[in-house]
Amino acid sequence: MRRIILIAALVSIGVVTAVGMRNNSDGPKVTICHIPPGNPTNAHSITISINALPAHLAHGDSEGACEAQCTLETDPECYCALFPDDMECN
Repeated sequence: MRRIILIAALVSIGVVTAVGMRNNSDGPKVTICHIPPGNPTNAHSITISINALPAHLAHGDSEGACEAQCTLETDPECYCALFPDDMECN
């Protein structure tokens, strides 16, 4: 009987540990230049879940750290290195 209880306890601990580890996994991350709506002078780099990327891009944030941002107009070579799939770079 003790053996069955010990095995059940070990299995329970293993299941709880596995579920806890799975729930702590945040998935892939991406760094963006976050421009707070209404406060563009407070742009700063943040790392977010890849799942949150579309919402951030929709309100004007951009992929990559703010320090690494360059525009097509100011530095086309830099811009196209960061965003090679942009139609303007082809």
